[in-house]
Amino acid sequence: MPESERILERLKDSYRHYYDIHDGDGWSFRAEFHSRSGGYILTKSAEMWSAEDHEYAYFI
Repeated sequence: MPESERILERLKDSYRHYYDIHDGDGWSFRAEFHSRSGGYILTKSAEMWSAEDHEYAYFI
């Protein structure tokens, strides 16, 4: 296995803990992370704030 493939496999393994991994077209793999959080008053129907976070990493 060439050195570049070993490095990509190590990267994929390290990203796998927090990201969804997708093997892709035109790239070695893509890592996606999605998160949503919010603040509520008494019940979830009384939402004061919310935040969404989306991260994408492409490895070619």
